[in-house]
Amino acid sequence: MLIDFERVDRLGSPWSGNVFRVLFAVRASKLLDAECRNWSVDINLIKTLHFTLIEIALLYCADVWGGALTVEQIKRLYTIQRIFLLKLLRPYRTTATQALNVLSGIPPLHLKAKHDFLKFQIWTCRSRGLDGLINLNSPDHHVLLSEIQLHTGVLNLNEKLDDNLFEVYTDGSKIAGGVVFSVCILKEEIQDEILGFKLDSHNAVFQAELAALGGAAAWAIKTNNKINIFTDSISSIDALKSHRAKSKFVNSIKEKFCLAEGLVGLAWVKAHVGIPGNELANHFAKLGYIDGKVMDIPLPYSFVKFQLNEKMMEEGNSHFEP
Repeated sequence: MLIDFERVDRLGSPWSGNVFRVLFAVRASKLLDAECRNWSVDINLIKTLHFTLIEIALLYCADVWGGALTVEQIKRLYTIQRIFLLKLLRPYRTTATQALNVLSGIPPLHLKAKHDFLKFQIWTCRSRGLDGLINLNSPDHHVLLSEIQLHTGVLNLNEKLDDNLFEVYTDGSKIAGGVVFSVCILKEEIQDEILGFKLDSHNAVFQAELAALGGAAAWAIKTNNKINIFTDSISSIDALKSHRAKSKFVNSIKEKFCLAEGLVGLAWVKAHVGIPGNELANHFAKLGYIDGKVMDIPLPYSFVKFQLNEKMMEEGNSHFEP
């Protein structure tokens, strides 16, 4: 039987052709056969092959078509995934595909396709039809690089000001009760002002570190004082220096530093090595959960992924129920 690889389905995606290509590639893959015949090969290595090669190829553009799969397409995905699962687990060939999914810990491909579709609809499209799944006003979102002002995108950060009046140490932390951060303002090594805040428990520590830096820059603008900021978060400094940061939240912090140009120096210090200012910031960050002010900032992309993974697991469990 001849197969038309150029056939395009009603969604405009070359899904069918791509699936058949991967199907034949899996069946003919000498690499996969060789790896699976070797009983000493780590099963995690073979699973990595699935997640980094086969699944990516099969779910190409799933964020577009993953929400409109037909019964025929779901069965086709099952057929292709079954070939790999049989090679991975080496069970009896009569073992049910659902059982193979459970034993391998690999979810059915149609659930993963739906996961990618929902993630795209929530994060990128902000589809109002999914507002019941996640509050669409809460997650952060990406902005187009073309929409970012040049002075914000390419931020000029001084590592240290020579004529500063204050030294500011910032720290973000995640404790049992949630995510917190502090801004400790020192003058001649004497505590001048402490700012403590607590965030939603779903916010990331990275966001707390950035929010603390933004709070320090805002304080410099408000008081018109020159300050040197010290943080133990190298990832936050890298994010501020990056000219390809798409997060609206990250760019809002960069905008504060842009407004504070000439007033702020920013440098990295090593954490937990006995630097008094850093230890003080860490101490007050933990106290922020008790008496810190509540700050509302957008939830990170990881929160959307976590919620959708939970939903996929729930659907997977109900899918396998007799």
